[in-house]
Amino acid sequence: MDDELRATLNFRSRAELDLEQVLRKHLAQEQLFDAALAARALGRPAQAGQLFERARHHAEAAACFQEAGEYRRSLNALAQVSPSHALYRSCVRLAIECAHALNEAKPELDALLAPWLGSRLKDTNDMEAMLSLGDLYAKTGRKNDARKTYKRLMGQPDAKVANERIARLDVPSADHSPARGRMAMRSSNVALVATPGTIVGGRFRIESPLGSGGSSTVFRALDLELEEEVALKIFAGPFDEGRRARFKREIHLARKLAHDNIVRMYELVAADGIYGLTMEIVEGMPLDAYVDENYASVEVRRGLLLQAAAGLGFAHSRGIVHRDIKPDNMFVTREGRVKIMDFGIAKMAYEQGNITMTGAIGGTPYYIAPEQILDFKNADHRADLYALGVVAYRLFSGALPFASGTLVELLRQHTSDPAPSMRIADPRLSPELDALVLKLLEKDPNARFQSCDDLIKQLGSVRLQARA
Repeated sequence: MDDELRATLNFRSRAELDLEQVLRKHLAQEQLFDAALAARALGRPAQAGQLFERARHHAEAAACFQEAGEYRRSLNALAQVSPSHALYRSCVRLAIECAHALNEAKPELDALLAPWLGSRLKDTNDMEAMLSLGDLYAKTGRKNDARKTYKRLMGQPDAKVANERIARLDVPSADHSPARGRMAMRSSNVALVATPGTIVGGRFRIESPLGSGGSSTVFRALDLELEEEVALKIFAGPFDEGRRARFKREIHLARKLAHDNIVRMYELVAADGIYGLTMEIVEGMPLDAYVDENYASVEVRRGLLLQAAAGLGFAHSRGIVHRDIKPDNMFVTREGRVKIMDFGIAKMAYEQGNITMTGAIGGTPYYIAPEQILDFKNADHRADLYALGVVAYRLFSGALPFASGTLVELLRQHTSDPAPSMRIADPRLSPELDALVLKLLEKDPNARFQSCDDLIKQLGSVRLQARA
């Protein structure tokens, strides 16, 4: 999400208010904007987007829909934003991101961008957006529009890059690499397979996109040989020999993880300039969304956390450390089973420098252990336990232990500040549960639980709610 749009979504600390009550109160009183802020603070971007839309705050609605992965709704909301709006240029950048995610450049997008295209480029954000728009036109077959767009950058710092793009437009195998920075939506190897019906490696037919992140995009695909649906994850970025070798070693290990609480990986896919893997397809939603949308009781939350710890502990017993535990990497199926994904892959992402930070705030840094910041290569399985502690904190209290809006301050908090009591955010939680979670969040790995088995034994019997 763009920094300027995010700045409009600030809300009072979760530690000060029971946000569920706040949300219900504002909904009852038809205070839609305030209700949207509460929903956003609770981590429910889709609901927040709907409420912002009803309140006619279309820029904020669009930002929330984009965060929820509802790109079409985001574009529809952006179409309602006036060019005179203070956030119009930010909305332009958001619109281009959404169009990249949908892999289309329709007349509706042209209409939205027309006032911006008719104005002068103001800053590097505008230049990155212009370059990204050219990439969008190029990959959707609008070569003339791509050429015109790239030419807008002549005389600008990105002129050399734009000239390279122009030179590639008439080359059939051109790699229209995306713009740098946060406008870079995906690399050419992902764009190659983005169209439904594409056959990858002569075996896997792309059906539809399932989701995307900073280093990969996941598609629903049909294995034509076995006639089964699989999830096909395609990785972004160049794969040199060193990265390919490390990737193969990690996947070789991860394939051995056969456990009910781990998404099963099947095989490596390396063909036609594409590098990826196939996995078990999971129907469900991320852990935090499941908890929020189902108003899960504290007992249900404990059960979900116990499942996650069981899967994580199994991996640790096989010598595999995840390194990127967070709610987005834990899906809950329709039957309520937790499935941890991306084992064996997280290390590869870090080696590429992908500590995700969208603007000022991102997912991974909220869950990163102190030792991963200070000495990542030597971090062991106890870093996963710290991250699981942040997940537990979020599940039980509805808040995060550290939530600074800047990366530098957030990392400083992880390495230096003691985690605050969960009971500040929710006094109904028991002191025993609070102590258990805070033990997971100790700065010194030796002071934490030393294994998931140790955690499971105590979490399974601890009192969850304070005595009346």
